[in-house]
Amino acid sequence: YEDPNYTAHYHWRVGFFGSFEADGTDSASALLSAADAWFRSRGLEESIGPIDPVAECWGFTISGFEKPPVFMSPHNPKDYPGWMEESGYEKAKDLLVYEVDVRKEYRIPARFIRFETMFFERNPGFTARRFNPKDFAAEVKRIVDILNVSVADNWGFVPVGDVERDAMAEKLKLIVDPDAIWFIERDGEPAACCLGFPDLNI
Repeated sequence: YEDPNYTAHYHWRVGFFGSFEADGTDSASALLSAADAWFRSRGLEESIGPIDPVAECWGFTISGFEKPPVFMSPHNPKDYPGWMEESGYEKAKDLLVYEVDVRKEYRIPARFIRFETMFFERNPGFTARRFNPKDFAAEVKRIVDILNVSVADNWGFVPVGDVERDAMAEKLKLIVDPDAIWFIERDGEPAACCLGFPDLNI
């Protein structure tokens, strides 16, 4: 598909494919050739994938296959990246994942706690608060407004519009944990946010 928001933001017509599944190099190449032909027939300049707009995840897992799937992150058989390269595709970017497991006695480093205390003492206009589910729509808008500014220079970033925001919020509403989503406010206005979601596989 062609994402009109991506095209408008980067002034570059790119085709995206997702939900990639194959059982060998031949089937992978056939799928990708068909996608490329479809893109070319519509004048698209390049193709990027896999990007799954339903699962909200990009790319392939290339290491850590021994780990279970994580919500909103790709999880695939280890052969997939190689099949892509054999089909003429090349890696565009490494997207890194960091893991902290509180079940393995992880604790927030003491220096972080000291910094938090010092920061709020020196900056009394800043406060922290949790997500308010009773004001769900407005809270989601605050988060998206912050993210559209804070990650604007990230690779592949496209501003999240109202339609995309509302669709994403509707999907995530079922699993939102207010204790895992926090705002930092300056003089009562949201300035930063932190998002956490439960692991649906536990």
